[in-house]
Amino acid sequence: MSPSRVTARWGALAKGVALLAVTVALAVAVLQAWIVVERTLPALHPFRLPVDPDLARALGPVEEVAVSSEGGVVLRGWYVPSRNGAAVVFAHGLEANRTQLVPLAAPLVRAGFGALLLDSRAHGESGGDRCTLGWREQADLRAALEFLGRRRDVAPGRVGIVGYSVGGLAGGLVAARDGRIRAVALAATFGSLSELVAAEEHAWTAPIAWATLRVAGIDLDAVRLEPALCDLAPRPLLLIFGSEDTTATPALGRRLVSRACDPASLEIVPGADHAHLPAAAGERLGARLVAFFEAGLAPRP
Repeated sequence: MSPSRVTARWGALAKGVALLAVTVALAVAVLQAWIVVERTLPALHPFRLPVDPDLARALGPVEEVAVSSEGGVVLRGWYVPSRNGAAVVFAHGLEANRTQLVPLAAPLVRAGFGALLLDSRAHGESGGDRCTLGWREQADLRAALEFLGRRRDVAPGRVGIVGYSVGGLAGGLVAARDGRIRAVALAATFGSLSELVAAEEHAWTAPIAWATLRVAGIDLDAVRLEPALCDLAPRPLLLIFGSEDTTATPALGRRLVSRACDPASLEIVPGADHAHLPAAAGERLGARLVAFFEAGLAPRP
């Protein structure tokens, strides 16, 4: 066989190997992209964690309430009437329900505050067949404010909010645009929905997850808290992060408090990770929340 034919055969073989490598690489990329899609979409249809009524005991007597929100979604939850004229709305995180934030609500209830704990849409006992990761949930929190506005036990201008994780995104954005909220505490939250998604992904898979949510109809641009933080001023802001949180890290908390306008403060809860921050709150954080809302929701002169 002539050298030219040998060279030609080796060239054809090299091209074949290169084509095969490209084909395999594309197949792997498509498969990995599909895996990202498959783990992103279920977040819009979270597992409904059953509500344990026994957990309401930490709050004392509660009223079973139903609040109508945008699109006819009915939100169900508990309300503890206020004894001091002030009340706080609680917005829980993904794949949870109203009971998640009972440990943060209990010390406030003992101090006389009203507490409204609702299951987010598509969670617990509330209506809705999908959640929107802080987008439509903003309308739900506005409906919660309307509910408190009709309560005779709550004075105008004496409403606060506690938001956790995804609930913190929605709660912070509603507060930034609605002056009825006079004090804001956000726990283990993020600067935006895009950042929350990126925290669960690798650098190259995050854009796939973002695109998946956009195709599914989620407006990521409507869930950007960080640029709105200064809109909370001069109302007080308390940011709460766990020292062992590898999702919403203490470094993220320090960044957000640096972007906020005064009065803003940061509380790091020792030993707490992302999933267990509310339960790990303890007496110290409970006392901090009571002092924070007593100052922020004090009667106006």
